[in-house]
Amino acid sequence: MNQEQNRWKRSKATGQMMIKRSVSRDGRIDSLSVEITSPLDGLDVDEVERRAREIVAEEDRVAEVFLHQEKTVAASKPDGKDEGTPAHMVAVGGMDTAWGRRLFVVFRVNGETARIFGPARKLAGLLTAAGKPLEEAAIAEGLELDFPCRVVAGRTPDGRHLSIEKVLPASAM
Repeated sequence: MNQEQNRWKRSKATGQMMIKRSVSRDGRIDSLSVEITSPLDGLDVDEVERRAREIVAEEDRVAEVFLHQEKTVAASKPDGKDEGTPAHMVAVGGMDTAWGRRLFVVFRVNGETARIFGPARKLAGLLTAAGKPLEEAAIAEGLELDFPCRVVAGRTPDGRHLSIEKVLPASAM
């Protein structure tokens, strides 16, 4: 160990240490920033390292809760099968996004509107899950659907939007 490293090992820290981490469920939106600040005055370097590890571990725990947060709010039957909430598939729409033109299915759930984005194949799969099979080639922007279904839904992490986790046939019970 050279003299500079040795001097640092013996010195006491002053000021504050701030460690910040940002995470996102999908790498694009709904991110969470966790920032923890800790005073350092009078701590030796080993204690600063220990405290930094504790802070990073705590941020890991907070991030893990965010990344795996249970978003489903619909009731489940005692046997574990999804009961879902009555909903209605309204139409297929499209919009320009940062990732180009994207299709989506519009749902009405308890007076709220929700969208599920995806390619035609995914949207055709949603219709099949609702008990209304439709060929992928038939999925196009402007297609009126008017299909009852059930959904397992929750809220986005910020609570502002309805998030559909699963689509079920209208008669799912």
